[in-house]
Amino acid sequence: MGAAIRAKQYRTGGGLVGNLDSRTITQVLSAIPGVEAVFNPKPSEGGADAETLENLSLRGPQTLRHQGVAIAIQDYETMAKEASPSVAVARAIPTTDASDRYRPGWVTLVIIPHSEAPRPIPSFGLREQVRKYIEVRAAADLVAAQHIQVIAPDYLPVDIEVTIVPIDAAEAGAVEARVRSALNRFLHPLRGSPEGRGWQPGRDVFLSDVAAVIERVEGVDYAKELSLLLEGVLQAEQISIAANRTVVAGEIRIRLELN
Repeated sequence: MGAAIRAKQYRTGGGLVGNLDSRTITQVLSAIPGVEAVFNPKPSEGGADAETLENLSLRGPQTLRHQGVAIAIQDYETMAKEASPSVAVARAIPTTDASDRYRPGWVTLVIIPHSEAPRPIPSFGLREQVRKYIEVRAAADLVAAQHIQVIAPDYLPVDIEVTIVPIDAAEAGAVEARVRSALNRFLHPLRGSPEGRGWQPGRDVFLSDVAAVIERVEGVDYAKELSLLLEGVLQAEQISIAANRTVVAGEIRIRLELN
């Protein structure tokens, strides 16, 4: 007891970058008779970067609070991330079924996996893994009635229209590219939001936050005629997002005005 344990050899995975798109794993490491080619029909998953100290400091108290039993709605969210390191975002919606209908005694979990894709989607296997993990720790009546649902995010594309006036007309093309990149990053489900920590399902979008992103881009003198749209319909300064939906970048239309 108390003795140090030393491992002579360690094996680690590739982390998040190990999650590859479909049809990208095509190399046969050793010849197999009768096999001419291989590929992965579905994206690979399960890879995640090492947990940060910040996340650990948040997760520790949450784990101590639930003590292995899902009671509060926050417990479901914490356990969804405990079920697999692939889960980046978990949002539990009480009294709601998978079709967003009011159902007392139901809990629906929206999960988003770690991914570099513009619209990360959890596989059926990951959703089942999370559901089974939580069912072991949830109230027996919910489990027996199959009232715990784990679903993929319902993405809501937010379109942006804006006119940009660059400081230097000669750099207009580069400035436009930087603005487009910044807006796509801002509306990414995992890397976006004003804090850069991703968009929780149900979080609203504010025009002022979008304007701040544009104004911080190098080479932008100022922006005008900024608009947010949903399915072509002009929105107000705040877009209210339903609890089961997650914002994502839609079409970004940038006009350049040169002085």
